[in-house]
Amino acid sequence: MRGRFDDGTVLDSETFAVTEEERHELAKRLIADLRRRLLDLSTRNRLLSFSFGARARQVRVVDVLPDALYQRLVDGKTFVFRALPKTDLVPEDEQSPEFELALEEALTERKYYADQLHLFDDPDAPRQLKLKLERRVRDRVRDELGMPPFESHETMTVDEWARKNGINPSFELPRGPEDLGSAATRESELQLLLFPKEMERKLRGIREGARLALSEMGINILFMAFGFLEWTESESSARVHLAPLLLHPLQMDQKLVRQVYRYYVRSTGDDTEINYTLQERLRQDFGIDLPLLEDDDTPETYFEKVEQAITEFKHWRVRRFVAVSLFPFGRIAMYHDLDPERWPESAALHRHPNLLDLLTGSEPPESLFAEEYDVDSPEIARKVPTLITEADSSQFSAIVDVMSGRNVVIKGPPGTGKSQTITNIIASALHEGKKVLFVAEKMAALEVVKKRLDDAGLGDFVLELHSTKARRKDVLASLARRMERMDESTGEHAEELREEFQQIVHGLREYADELNRPFGALGMTVHEILWAYIRHRSDADRLELPAQLSGVVLQNVSRLTKAGLNERRAALQSVEALAAALEEKFGSIYHHPWFGTDLAPLTPLQQEDLLQKLHGWAQALDDVRAGLQRLRELGIEVGSLGKATRLVQAIDLLPDDLPTGVVDIARRLGDAEGREAVAALLRDLETWRRAMSEIAELQGRTVGTGANYQENLSELEYKIEAPEVGETLGLWSELENAVPAEVATFRDLSELSARLAKADAGLDKLIQRTGRILSKADITIPLTLESLSLLGDALVLAQNTPDYVLGLRTSALVDETAEQKVNDAIDRAQRLREKESSLQEVFVLRDDDDVQLLRNAAGVLRSTTGWFARWFSKEFREAERVWRSRRVTPEKADVTTMARQLDELASFYDTRRRFEDDSSLRELLGQGFQGVHTDFSRYHAVVSFAGEVRRITEKRGETGQVLRRLLLHGDVEILSAFAVDPDAGLEIKTLVEQLRRFAAEFGLGNAGYLDLYQFREKVRKLQDMIYVILDAQDAWGLREKLGKEDLERLAESVRRRDESNRGIVTNVRAAELLQTHFRGEETDVEVLRSALTTAETLWPDFAPAVVSSVLDAAREHGIVRLKTVRNEVAVLLDNEREARGTLESIIEFVWSEFLGQKDPDSASIERLRTKVEQLVEHHAELPGWIDFRRAWQEVRNLGVEDIPKTFSNQRRQYKHLDKALDLVVFQSLVRELYEENGALKWLSGEKQERLRSRLRAADKELLTGQRRELVDLLLDADPPRGISSGPKRTWTDLALLRNEVSKQKRHLPLRELFWRAKRAILALKPCWMMSPASVAQYIAPGTVEFDLVVIDEASQMRPEEALGAIARGKQLVVVGDPEQLPPTDFFRRFDYQDVDGDEDEEEFVDSESILDLALRTFHPVRQLRWHYRSRHESLIAFSNKEFYDSSLVVFPSAHRDDRDLGVRYVHVQGTYIRNKRINPVEAQRVAEAAIEFMKKYPKRSLGIVCVNKEQTELLQEEISMRMAHTPEAEKYRVQWEATLEPFFIKNLENVQGDERDVIFVSTVYGPDQETGQVAQRFGPINTQTGHRRLNVLFTRAKEQVVVFSSLKPEDIQPTERSRRGVYVLRGYLEFARSGFQALGKVTGREPDSDFEIFVAERLRTHGYEVVPQVGVDGYFVDIGVLDPDNPSRYLAGIECDGATYHSAKSARDRDRLRQERLEKLGWNIYRIWSVDWFSDPDREMRKLLRYLTALQKRKSR
Repeated sequence: MRGRFDDGTVLDSETFAVTEEERHELAKRLIADLRRRLLDLSTRNRLLSFSFGARARQVRVVDVLPDALYQRLVDGKTFVFRALPKTDLVPEDEQSPEFELALEEALTERKYYADQLHLFDDPDAPRQLKLKLERRVRDRVRDELGMPPFESHETMTVDEWARKNGINPSFELPRGPEDLGSAATRESELQLLLFPKEMERKLRGIREGARLALSEMGINILFMAFGFLEWTESESSARVHLAPLLLHPLQMDQKLVRQVYRYYVRSTGDDTEINYTLQERLRQDFGIDLPLLEDDDTPETYFEKVEQAITEFKHWRVRRFVAVSLFPFGRIAMYHDLDPERWPESAALHRHPNLLDLLTGSEPPESLFAEEYDVDSPEIARKVPTLITEADSSQFSAIVDVMSGRNVVIKGPPGTGKSQTITNIIASALHEGKKVLFVAEKMAALEVVKKRLDDAGLGDFVLELHSTKARRKDVLASLARRMERMDESTGEHAEELREEFQQIVHGLREYADELNRPFGALGMTVHEILWAYIRHRSDADRLELPAQLSGVVLQNVSRLTKAGLNERRAALQSVEALAAALEEKFGSIYHHPWFGTDLAPLTPLQQEDLLQKLHGWAQALDDVRAGLQRLRELGIEVGSLGKATRLVQAIDLLPDDLPTGVVDIARRLGDAEGREAVAALLRDLETWRRAMSEIAELQGRTVGTGANYQENLSELEYKIEAPEVGETLGLWSELENAVPAEVATFRDLSELSARLAKADAGLDKLIQRTGRILSKADITIPLTLESLSLLGDALVLAQNTPDYVLGLRTSALVDETAEQKVNDAIDRAQRLREKESSLQEVFVLRDDDDVQLLRNAAGVLRSTTGWFARWFSKEFREAERVWRSRRVTPEKADVTTMARQLDELASFYDTRRRFEDDSSLRELLGQGFQGVHTDFSRYHAVVSFAGEVRRITEKRGETGQVLRRLLLHGDVEILSAFAVDPDAGLEIKTLVEQLRRFAAEFGLGNAGYLDLYQFREKVRKLQDMIYVILDAQDAWGLREKLGKEDLERLAESVRRRDESNRGIVTNVRAAELLQTHFRGEETDVEVLRSALTTAETLWPDFAPAVVSSVLDAAREHGIVRLKTVRNEVAVLLDNEREARGTLESIIEFVWSEFLGQKDPDSASIERLRTKVEQLVEHHAELPGWIDFRRAWQEVRNLGVEDIPKTFSNQRRQYKHLDKALDLVVFQSLVRELYEENGALKWLSGEKQERLRSRLRAADKELLTGQRRELVDLLLDADPPRGISSGPKRTWTDLALLRNEVSKQKRHLPLRELFWRAKRAILALKPCWMMSPASVAQYIAPGTVEFDLVVIDEASQMRPEEALGAIARGKQLVVVGDPEQLPPTDFFRRFDYQDVDGDEDEEEFVDSESILDLALRTFHPVRQLRWHYRSRHESLIAFSNKEFYDSSLVVFPSAHRDDRDLGVRYVHVQGTYIRNKRINPVEAQRVAEAAIEFMKKYPKRSLGIVCVNKEQTELLQEEISMRMAHTPEAEKYRVQWEATLEPFFIKNLENVQGDERDVIFVSTVYGPDQETGQVAQRFGPINTQTGHRRLNVLFTRAKEQVVVFSSLKPEDIQPTERSRRGVYVLRGYLEFARSGFQALGKVTGREPDSDFEIFVAERLRTHGYEVVPQVGVDGYFVDIGVLDPDNPSRYLAGIECDGATYHSAKSARDRDRLRQERLEKLGWNIYRIWSVDWFSDPDREMRKLLRYLTALQKRKSR
């Protein structure tokens, strides 16, 4: 902030003081200088020098008594302004028959003005012209008839006309009724000396000015001034000034009555004030103290006081004027507010930390601008305790900074949600129990935030005091509403909603993070990799690349860099080029003679050596051919090296001794089926033998292997059958389920059998014993262990209870309540006996003593005082006798002791008698009750017995009830019989316990509740099962101590024995093949195994003829000769392999390519010989082939050989190898990606959509829940009760508030109320909303401290206006936009141009704002980035590029070309009248368009902005005139007046903070009316900050800006000296006329991702026109699909889950706010999930097409 002190010292907040004290001193000086700026004591101030000129916004009242007017005003009366009447067209003397006849004759005969009378018949002739002509004719008729001249207001002065109409025209108001005019009788009217049209213009200007000041500054400047001081600055000065004396605040309303606007005023209800500015000027310059206004003063009395005060100044006087005008009265309060004397030392302004930093500088910042936080991270999210409305990530980051306790600057470009952010900041602060002061000069800024808080249910916790005209009754009503809710707390919490929301966010974030995390060295994300694969897969299909490429996988492809990829692409392209050259000669690479060989580069000598080795291999092949001829001589035919090798190996495997039987069998096993049948027979024979051996082993026998083997086996046959074993095993399993698992051997079963027998005997005994007992007691209970256990307890209890106890039982004594009664009686009797014992030491106790006598005596002793009274009182002496007569020993005592002792004795007698007379005890105890001498022990034994009975029988079901009845109510004789056996109870309990342990040990379930007979049946069943198993042991002859697993082995052996036996018997095929060698189970296994081995060695690998020939040769020529030839051939085969191996050290053969077979041994020897000859023949082609293989080797070295290999395997030309590389690389990346991250497989679009849907619902629920939670939290406040006794003037806080709201009148001034009840008001309403002026007016310095101060629209607030608010808070948040309007002197703009003159607006100098100071002080700065206001991107596009470096996130509209959206340019053929600074033609065009708009679009709000004030006033007049005659327009105005977006007409300086659906702009300037040239002077646009004014102007509309301009862009010719604003104006006009081309931008760009390319191509093939990357700045819809039926709009937008999706800083941004914003702009968004498209792109494409088709059908309907 730069300026100068009065002494010339430079004011610069960037200058740092050295010490803290120096900083304080500097701050003090700066504050003093700033304070002086608030007080304008120059005569430019209308409070010191008021102008009644024609252009001034004022009207003077005439013909009224000041005191009478004042009293009616204070009483709340409403006044209507009254204009001077106009002349009647037909006066009364022209209504006589004589005049009317003469007039008719004059018109008929055309006596006068005959050449003009035709106008009467012309319907297009102007009405005013016709009226003037008629008046002239009438005047000639009057002259002809000798009548006096016609008098009208046009022919008389205003004063003459007023007097003629009974009005006293003097502005010096009358002193008494006698001076009033004859027409001055209407008390509700204010007479003006103005005719209707002029009055309407004046009053309209005053009303608009008042409304503007209220909304702009929060100051009411509309006053009625009573009296003016006429004064001069010096005795010699000739210039006289008028200064108002008394100012009473007014409110003005407007109403349309019969097409004429009428204006009404009434008091705001606030007090009349003196002119404090005049008071200060008179005090400073003249030493005069302007008198104060006392409570009983009237204007007249006050005028007298002033006249007395100025008697020394002979040229000064009081003028008795009353005027209604606009007075800049509010700033004086701010001036006084900054008076350091008013602030307590503890709150001194110059020591306030925030003011100190702002004014004297702070530490240099680490960074200027803040990055947005990762708002989904828990540690960041926790910093914001609550949100009550949506917040994007930039807004949320700002809230985080604020809640972290920092002083924060928030830059909020147009439409970025400043009010939304402020609302959430306030809510979060309130949630933390903080007190908030929200300050804004413009009412619009405050009202938007207030409405948001109201909508959230927080309105009752807000104190709204924006303007200095805040009405006390409204404030008190608001406080009353809040106090009514003090007990309304409901305990609402939103923690569960927050947890649910965070869980959903975590799920969504996992997907976004996973899909957009980088993977691999190519620097691509998972999303990009998936779409690259999808696209390259599609390209491969289109190019018909080999399908086998899908199986090619590159290892470690994630390590492949871009450079590595390019290197591999170049290598493959080299292979492709060299292959093409070879194909030119041989037609195909696969026809090249050296195809299938791989060689390193060779020298000529090496090539010669290669030829020699080729010859060597050819010779070796010839030798092998000769060797195989020897085999043919033995009848064996072999054609390939491989078969020859295997044949040699097979012959070698033949045993040297080959029996004839083995050869015979092997000879018959030529087919695989036969060999399998013999193999199966061999397996069955071996299995049968093993099974029989195992059975013998379980019987304890040995089968052996000798001559008796078969005989031994036969002895085992049929002794053990499978069904029997199975049944026994099943029985064992059943037993195992019934007994513990440790029972595993027969010996255990024997022991178990014995224990079961013991349990069986116990059960029999228990059944018999209990049966006898129950029979004696004549009761029935269930025979279960549980019941019998209780029976045992009951028997023991009965046997241990004395007979007298059983005899004393009564129903009353055994009742549950009896025990407490007996115990209480025992306690009472004990206390009485103790009291009796103590009293017997003092008194002789008598059973019949008179209690009342004792009490009376005590009373007499206590009441008789004084020795004289006692001496002569007979009652006293009698009372003393009563005491003495009961004493044991005669002793003396004082009166008090005697009275006390008598009271104690009487009380004892009373208590004892009540006890002895207690009927309930007598009823309970019967005859045994003997008062305190009762033997209670006997009765205590009865109730104890009853208690024990209840204890053991409680919750024991039916048995417990039966036994309880028996024990408590049963006959004594029955009980005696029941308990006759003293050992029965213990015996039963012992048996029960033994059986319980048995049941538990043997797993018999819950045996306690099992019937004893069923219990016994289970035991006996187990015994039977054991007997059956033990019998089986003997029957099968099994050895002892076998467990269940041995039985299972036996069952398995029997099963395998039987199964293998069936296999042997049923193997017909094997029997047929073996013929005589087959003998069932007795078949020779060894012969069979040898024959099968020989057959399997030969038959599978050799042709039947070869096998037969080998076997035949073995049989015919002998095995010796056969092996001799075999050895010779083996040597020749080894030589061939050696020759080939030597060659392979030079040449790497790819046999599948060279021979067409993978193995050279499988090729015929003849083909090998032919290929070798081919190589020798074409040795000249070797160099070319080596070059090709060199390139191939490079491909191999780079790890991508499989790609060209795939082509060669399919005999395909090497074309598009680079495309094949892309496919393979990305499919390999995808494979590796999925292998590395298993979670990726579980990602699905369906799950994401479900989570997104849940997020949207949960977020809205959370907002609602947090609103309720916050409301409940605030309702829980406990305001201090304050002082509520003593004089009312001492009352404070809640007591004071309750008193004030209950009063009907004489309320405290608001400032005093806030001072005395501040703590209670802050508790009830912790958020105060004020303007800087109302802060100064209503909050006394140092009385209220807020935790947080938030300043909005800070770019327009001067530092001096903000200091008071900042000083009242601990933390500061400054919100504004340095690219918008700077502070301008509202009152200078408003007031000083009312006088005549031609001051150029370019001379205005804008001052620094509090935002400028804060931007230099508090860092890092936070910027809001999402633009919400514009419903079409063109509305913000220009400003975003020009002012915000295209940094705003702007969402595109779905409407490409809609006449109701965007920016429109309307050229007007208007001219600029320079001396008046207006453009009438342009104003008329705008007015016509506005009226038409109101008729056509009643549901769209409208605002009109003019570049200067004069055009604004002209347009106001034009539209007001049209509105009065257009009911639809007037209805529109009234309708919108009640909303936050009323219709307005403002100039450029006053429009910041406003927004409307549509904005009309009148640029005013154009060709000069006289010269036709466009002067390059553009008023405020050409100032240093003119461009900022234009930025505000361009960004007010939500839907459309219509620029009405008489300028064409080319009319503006900036020069080097031109300000930036001139360039901006030209640029914007060009943009409005030409669209985005003027910005060098177009919406829609070339596709920049594989996703866009792939999907766009697919959609185009289905007939859709698509536009990739739809948008201008910050945000682009990935793909826009144009509506086929209406190409001016998009049918749908397609968005993917890639970088744009992931770029959002929060799930709320990504999955809710962005889409909701796009949908509001008309988009139908279809989201593509990459994982689904990767899985099945065709399916997903069908889904997309169905969606688009459905949209088209829906739109067609």
